[in-house]
Amino acid sequence: MPTRGEALRGWVTRPALFLLWSFVLWGTLLLAVAAVDAFAEGVRPVVVRLLPARGASLWAWVNAGCAVLALLAWALGAAALALRRRSQTDAED
Repeated sequence: MPTRGEALRGWVTRPALFLLWSFVLWGTLLLAVAAVDAFAEGVRPVVVRLLPARGASLWAWVNAGCAVLALLAWALGAAALALRRRSQTDAED
């Protein structure tokens, strides 16, 4: 049976991880829409729309943060996958 501290940690970490991955998913969707719009409008207007301007609302900053978080999560995932495959091929040799 888990102790009170372990139960409390579970109640805190699970929602925190869910929120984190929700932000990563939202950032991924924003970047996907931006990539599609870049074909029609060009890269510069899309980047300007993604970056918050002076006096921007909190929502604009959250969107930009989610996009950066998504880029980091995908880059770390790709790096971990590449390192895993590399270590598997080294072990086979």
